[in-house]
Amino acid sequence: MLPIRLGLASRSSSVQLRDLVSVAAAIGVQIERDLKPIWNVSATISAISDPDAIPLGVWPVYVVDDTGFDGAEGLHLTDDKQPYALVTGGRTWSLTASHECIEMLVDPSGNRLVSSAAVAVKGGVIIDLPDEKFEYLVEPADPSEDQDNAYMIDGVVVSDFYTPRYYDPSVSSGARYSFSGKITAPRQVLPGGYLSWRNPVLGRMQQLNWLDQVAGPRIANIPGRPSARGRSTLRGFVDQHMKTYERLSDLPPEAPTSTRQQSRSLWLARATALRSSAFTMARIPSGLAAATPIAAQAALDANLDTLKASGGTKAYVGWHFQNDWITTRRAVIVLAPVSEVQVVRSRLPTSFGDVPVDVRPDPRPQLSAPGTAFLFASAASGTVREELAVPDFPGEVLLQGDAGSPGLLAARRQKPIVQYTPPPGYSLEAREYDVTLTLHISPEQGWAELGPFIRATQSSLVIGMYEFTAPHIDRAVTETLGSTGNLTLTLDSPGEQPGKREQTVEDTETDLENGLQTRLQFAWALSGLGKESVAKAFPSAYHIKVAVRDSSAFWLSSGNFNSSNQPNLDPTDQKALAQAFERADRDWHVICECPELATIFEAYLRNDYAEAARAAQNATAAAGLAAGTPSVAPQSPLD
Repeated sequence: MLPIRLGLASRSSSVQLRDLVSVAAAIGVQIERDLKPIWNVSATISAISDPDAIPLGVWPVYVVDDTGFDGAEGLHLTDDKQPYALVTGGRTWSLTASHECIEMLVDPSGNRLVSSAAVAVKGGVIIDLPDEKFEYLVEPADPSEDQDNAYMIDGVVVSDFYTPRYYDPSVSSGARYSFSGKITAPRQVLPGGYLSWRNPVLGRMQQLNWLDQVAGPRIANIPGRPSARGRSTLRGFVDQHMKTYERLSDLPPEAPTSTRQQSRSLWLARATALRSSAFTMARIPSGLAAATPIAAQAALDANLDTLKASGGTKAYVGWHFQNDWITTRRAVIVLAPVSEVQVVRSRLPTSFGDVPVDVRPDPRPQLSAPGTAFLFASAASGTVREELAVPDFPGEVLLQGDAGSPGLLAARRQKPIVQYTPPPGYSLEAREYDVTLTLHISPEQGWAELGPFIRATQSSLVIGMYEFTAPHIDRAVTETLGSTGNLTLTLDSPGEQPGKREQTVEDTETDLENGLQTRLQFAWALSGLGKESVAKAFPSAYHIKVAVRDSSAFWLSSGNFNSSNQPNLDPTDQKALAQAFERADRDWHVICECPELATIFEAYLRNDYAEAARAAQNATAAAGLAAGTPSVAPQSPLD
């Protein structure tokens, strides 16, 4: 038997080649393992990288953002009677793709009819009319189409389908009527499914569908007369006139199938990762003895001149990675500036004897100016944000200067230290309150929830933020507060590469001051690494992302008020969302409606502002005295 060749091709902005590959692999298993023994069909399926270059002999299944009109999803024929199918992209598009592949293989013409006993609905129950016959349209995936009957192959959702025994005259012991076994009798239609036929007496198409769980199954006359001329098919005729079913290609996240798929995908991600690591480890010759930590340290110490000449920043003994997987071998780890990793790697051997040499990017902020010697922030506690820190390793060697150099340490000591004190009368002890929570993530729902949160402000916003550089959030705050609302903002000032953000934190401060004037209470956070801070109460960063609205609700997040954390997009725009996934951060967010908690958070934020504003006034006064001129500090809102 010559196998049919199917191909998945995407014209959808939300479905990438990697998605096509994984779904094609799963449907390929379904065809070979599940469908072929039952329906005696033979086919292969592959992912097609270019939808405008379909290989000869391949029946394509196109994934699209919009089919163009109702009923267009499904099987179609070209002028040369070659079948193809359209599937709408979405979270669960594989379910519809599997459905269409099955039906295309069982009936490529879309016109196949099979005669069997007629059916009727009586008292909400589907019954056989053995003395009458209908000509049933062969659509194996329709009667059990509902998501509850789907199953998964390697984390990909695929469709159930009926067997040829579905057209038996009556129930037989031991007969299998659908792959899942959920169809237990000939011509049974499950909730969410449907069955179409030609009534030879009426000379028209009819359909039994079970779309309403309460109303139960019903039989409907399909308007018009079918035609199989040209590119039309009976299946297309039915779909065009009766397309009122749930869009299975884009089930909501809370749908049972979506949650099952997510759970399975997470489990598979762990399992396949561990399996991949086993193969990686197997490639290491079993007779190769790994160097001991002492031997690896000796190799590092013996090659210091080579390491220092490489341009790296730091070297220590760690674990060797192969193909991005950790192994049980010790290695000499060399950190290098991000822009110099390949250069440093080219200057070093792949190993010192039997000790591998791994070159990795140095995650610490570069403090030196471009074009000068590399100088990195120290990893010592309180000198760098925790997620950028590099721990101390026994026997490590600094290959270039870091923030431990005397000059930089002296510069850091110039910032006076402010002893942090919490707001009087408040604590962060555990409490129990009735709250309303909105839990969401970026990029999908970040701005879609934060925007309304800000715009619901009646009188005041109190914000503590590490970074605030998103122009759309800047505008939303200014426009919402209008001519009466008040903003209290304590903002950090981390050093960033020029052009990394649409605007700087200084630009944001200027915009807010111009827009709100005296209704703005602003202070630079007292962070050790903040370029605008005049003192430090926090050793490295003011890593806070909290906003309190009207003392009644607050927003809490892992992400800042940056476009990378809060992209300004419509979550229904699949193309924009796909682009955001490539460049935006993945952040979690919580909106909590609880006046009691909001009041506590607000007290802490106002306390941060008060400390920072007071330190700024003291610095201004001290600068005036040092210059020998009277200095009048601006009136503080605290006085």
